[in-house]
Amino acid sequence: TINAESTGSGAAGSVAVTAVQALQLDNGSINFSSVTGGDAGTITAAVESVTISNGGQISSSVAGTGRGGTVQLAVSGDADLSGRASDGTQSGLYSATAVTGAGGAIDVSAQNITLADGATINAESTGSGDAGSVAVAAVGTVELDNASIITAAANDDGGNIKVTATDLVYLRNSEISAAVGGGLGNGGNVSIDPEFVVLSGSRLLAS
Repeated sequence: TINAESTGSGAAGSVAVTAVQALQLDNGSINFSSVTGGDAGTITAAVESVTISNGGQISSSVAGTGRGGTVQLAVSGDADLSGRASDGTQSGLYSATAVTGAGGAIDVSAQNITLADGATINAESTGSGDAGSVAVAAVGTVELDNASIITAAANDDGGNIKVTATDLVYLRNSEISAAVGGGLGNGGNVSIDPEFVVLSGSRLLAS
Protein backbone atom coordinates (compact mmCIF):
# COMPACT_ATOMS: atom_id res chain seq x y z
CA THR A 1 0.00 0.00 0.00
CA ILE A 2 0.91 3.67 -0.44
CA ASN A 3 -0.68 5.94 2.19
CA ALA A 4 -0.89 9.72 2.58
CA GLU A 5 -2.82 10.72 5.70
CA SER A 6 -3.60 13.78 7.79
CA THR A 7 -4.73 13.32 11.40
CA GLY A 8 -4.68 17.04 12.24
CA SER A 9 -5.73 20.33 10.69
CA GLY A 10 -3.17 20.24 7.90
CA ALA A 11 -3.80 18.80 4.47
CA ALA A 12 -2.68 15.29 3.66
CA GLY A 13 0.10 14.87 1.15
CA SER A 14 -0.55 14.06 -2.50
CA VAL A 15 0.62 11.12 -4.59
CA ALA A 16 1.84 11.40 -8.18
CA VAL A 17 2.49 8.27 -10.24
CA THR A 18 4.26 8.31 -13.59
CA ALA A 19 5.34 5.24 -15.51
CA VAL A 20 6.61 4.57 -19.02
CA GLN A 21 4.33 1.55 -19.20
CA ALA A 22 1.92 0.26 -16.58
CA LEU A 23 0.42 0.89 -13.16
CA GLN A 24 -0.71 -2.46 -11.71
CA LEU A 25 -2.48 -2.91 -8.37
CA ASP A 26 -3.01 -6.60 -7.63
CA ASN A 27 -4.68 -6.57 -4.19
CA GLY A 28 -2.63 -3.43 -3.55
CA SER A 29 -3.81 0.07 -2.78
CA ILE A 30 -3.07 3.77 -2.91
CA ASN A 31 -4.98 5.60 -0.18
CA PHE A 32 -5.09 9.20 0.95
CA SER A 33 -7.26 10.42 3.79
CA SER A 34 -8.05 13.06 6.39
CA VAL A 35 -9.57 12.08 9.72
CA THR A 36 -10.12 15.53 11.28
CA GLY A 37 -10.11 18.99 9.70
CA GLY A 38 -7.49 18.77 6.98
CA ASP A 39 -8.15 18.24 3.30
CA ALA A 40 -7.33 14.85 1.82
CA GLY A 41 -4.53 14.77 -0.71
CA THR A 42 -4.89 14.00 -4.40
CA ILE A 43 -3.56 11.29 -6.65
CA THR A 44 -2.60 11.86 -10.26
CA ALA A 45 -1.38 9.04 -12.47
CA ALA A 46 -0.08 9.49 -16.00
CA VAL A 47 0.67 6.02 -17.40
CA GLU A 48 0.32 3.92 -20.52
CA SER A 49 -2.05 1.40 -18.93
CA VAL A 50 -3.79 0.71 -15.61
CA THR A 51 -4.76 -2.71 -14.25
CA ILE A 52 -6.52 -2.96 -10.86
CA SER A 53 -7.48 -6.45 -9.76
CA ASN A 54 -8.15 -8.81 -6.83
CA GLY A 55 -9.49 -6.08 -4.57
CA GLY A 56 -6.92 -3.46 -5.53
CA GLN A 57 -8.07 0.11 -5.06
CA ILE A 58 -7.25 3.78 -5.24
CA SER A 59 -9.20 5.72 -2.63
CA SER A 60 -9.72 9.16 -1.10
CA SER A 61 -11.58 9.53 2.18
CA VAL A 62 -12.54 12.30 4.61
CA ALA A 63 -13.81 11.67 8.14
CA GLY A 64 -13.94 15.30 9.25
CA THR A 65 -14.55 18.79 7.91
CA GLY A 66 -11.89 18.77 5.19
CA ARG A 67 -12.50 18.27 1.50
CA GLY A 68 -11.89 14.99 -0.25
CA GLY A 69 -9.02 14.71 -2.65
CA THR A 70 -9.27 14.05 -6.38
CA VAL A 71 -8.46 10.73 -8.01
CA GLN A 72 -7.24 11.51 -11.53
CA LEU A 73 -6.02 8.84 -13.95
CA ALA A 74 -4.77 9.89 -17.37
CA VAL A 75 -4.13 6.68 -19.31
CA SER A 76 -2.84 6.71 -22.87
CA GLY A 77 -3.84 3.06 -23.41
CA ASP A 78 -6.47 0.93 -21.65
CA ALA A 79 -7.75 0.95 -18.08
CA ASP A 80 -8.98 -2.40 -16.70
CA LEU A 81 -10.57 -2.88 -13.27
CA SER A 82 -11.73 -6.36 -12.24
CA GLY A 83 -12.44 -8.77 -9.44
CA ARG A 84 -12.58 -8.81 -5.66
CA ALA A 85 -10.29 -9.68 -2.77
CA SER A 86 -10.87 -12.84 -0.72
CA ASP A 87 -12.72 -10.72 1.88
CA GLY A 88 -15.11 -9.39 -0.77
CA THR A 89 -13.48 -5.98 -1.23
CA GLN A 90 -14.25 -4.78 -4.75
CA SER A 91 -11.48 -3.62 -7.02
CA GLY A 92 -12.00 -0.01 -7.96
CA LEU A 93 -11.69 3.71 -7.47
CA TYR A 94 -13.27 5.20 -4.34
CA SER A 95 -14.09 8.59 -2.87
CA ALA A 96 -15.80 8.77 0.52
CA THR A 97 -16.81 11.40 3.05
CA ALA A 98 -18.33 10.57 6.43
CA VAL A 99 -18.93 13.89 8.25
CA THR A 100 -19.33 17.41 6.79
CA GLY A 101 -16.54 17.51 4.24
CA ALA A 102 -17.34 17.30 0.53
CA GLY A 103 -16.28 14.16 -1.27
CA GLY A 104 -13.51 14.25 -3.83
CA ALA A 105 -13.96 13.79 -7.56
CA ILE A 106 -12.92 10.76 -9.60
CA ASP A 107 -11.72 11.48 -13.13
CA VAL A 108 -10.57 8.72 -15.50
CA SER A 109 -9.58 9.02 -19.15
CA ALA A 110 -8.23 6.20 -21.33
CA GLN A 111 -8.39 4.63 -24.78
CA ASN A 112 -10.80 1.94 -23.55
CA ILE A 113 -12.17 1.49 -20.01
CA THR A 114 -13.37 -1.89 -18.70
CA LEU A 115 -14.91 -2.75 -15.32
CA ALA A 116 -15.67 -6.43 -14.71
CA ASP A 117 -16.36 -9.11 -12.10
CA GLY A 118 -17.57 -6.82 -9.33
CA ALA A 119 -15.27 -3.85 -9.94
CA THR A 120 -16.64 -0.40 -9.13
CA ILE A 121 -16.08 3.33 -9.33
CA ASN A 122 -17.77 4.71 -6.22
CA ALA A 123 -18.15 8.22 -4.76
CA GLU A 124 -20.16 8.21 -1.55
CA SER A 125 -21.18 10.55 1.27
CA THR A 126 -22.51 9.00 4.47
CA GLY A 127 -22.44 12.33 6.34
CA SER A 128 -23.75 15.80 5.54
CA GLY A 129 -21.23 16.64 2.80
CA ASP A 130 -21.83 16.42 -0.94
CA ALA A 131 -20.84 13.20 -2.65
CA GLY A 132 -18.00 13.50 -5.13
CA SER A 133 -18.54 13.46 -8.89
CA VAL A 134 -17.36 10.83 -11.37
CA ALA A 135 -16.14 11.47 -14.92
CA VAL A 136 -15.20 8.55 -17.18
CA ALA A 137 -13.97 9.32 -20.70
CA ALA A 138 -12.84 6.81 -23.33
CA VAL A 139 -11.62 7.37 -26.86
CA GLY A 140 -13.13 4.02 -27.84
CA THR A 141 -15.44 2.09 -25.49
CA VAL A 142 -16.58 1.96 -21.88
CA GLU A 143 -17.66 -1.54 -20.88
CA LEU A 144 -19.15 -2.72 -17.59
CA ASP A 145 -19.63 -6.46 -17.04
CA ASN A 146 -21.11 -7.27 -13.61
CA ALA A 147 -19.74 -3.94 -12.41
CA SER A 148 -20.93 -0.50 -11.31
CA ILE A 149 -20.36 3.24 -11.36
CA ILE A 150 -22.12 4.79 -8.35
CA THR A 151 -22.45 8.10 -6.55
CA ALA A 152 -24.54 8.15 -3.38
CA ALA A 153 -25.32 10.64 -0.62
CA ALA A 154 -27.14 9.95 2.62
CA ASN A 155 -28.10 13.56 3.42
CA ASP A 156 -26.67 16.10 0.98
CA ASP A 157 -26.35 16.49 -2.79
CA GLY A 158 -25.47 13.41 -4.80
CA GLY A 159 -22.54 13.45 -7.18
CA ASN A 160 -22.86 13.78 -10.94
CA ILE A 161 -21.77 10.97 -13.26
CA LYS A 162 -20.52 11.74 -16.76
CA VAL A 163 -19.57 8.94 -19.13
CA THR A 164 -18.28 9.79 -22.60
CA ALA A 165 -17.05 7.46 -25.32
CA THR A 166 -16.58 7.94 -29.03
CA ASP A 167 -17.98 4.51 -29.94
CA LEU A 168 -19.84 2.50 -27.31
CA VAL A 169 -21.00 2.29 -23.70
CA TYR A 170 -21.91 -1.35 -22.99
CA LEU A 171 -23.43 -2.49 -19.70
CA ARG A 172 -23.92 -6.20 -19.03
CA ASN A 173 -25.54 -7.07 -15.67
CA SER A 174 -24.29 -3.71 -14.42
CA GLU A 175 -25.46 -0.37 -13.07
CA ILE A 176 -24.70 3.32 -13.35
CA SER A 177 -26.46 5.08 -10.48
CA ALA A 178 -26.58 8.52 -8.84
CA ALA A 179 -28.80 8.61 -5.76
CA VAL A 180 -29.66 10.43 -2.53
CA GLY A 181 -30.87 8.29 0.36
CA GLY A 182 -33.14 10.09 2.82
CA GLY A 183 -31.86 13.65 3.03
CA LEU A 184 -32.91 16.91 1.39
CA GLY A 185 -30.11 16.97 -1.17
CA ASN A 186 -30.55 16.79 -4.92
CA GLY A 187 -29.87 13.57 -6.75
CA GLY A 188 -26.86 13.57 -9.03
CA ASN A 189 -27.20 13.79 -12.80
CA VAL A 190 -26.22 10.92 -15.09
CA SER A 191 -24.88 11.98 -18.49
CA ILE A 192 -23.85 9.44 -21.14
CA ASP A 193 -22.73 10.47 -24.62
CA PRO A 194 -21.39 7.73 -26.93
CA GLU A 195 -22.37 6.71 -30.46
CA PHE A 196 -24.17 3.64 -29.08
CA VAL A 197 -25.49 2.59 -25.65
CA VAL A 198 -26.22 -1.10 -25.04
CA LEU A 199 -27.94 -2.28 -21.83
CA SER A 200 -28.16 -6.03 -21.17
CA GLY A 201 -29.71 -6.86 -17.81
CA SER A 202 -28.54 -3.44 -16.64
CA ARG A 203 -29.89 -0.07 -15.58
CA LEU A 204 -29.16 3.65 -15.51
CA LEU A 205 -30.60 5.34 -12.43
CA ALA A 206 -30.84 8.87 -11.04
CA SER A 207 -33.00 9.16 -7.94
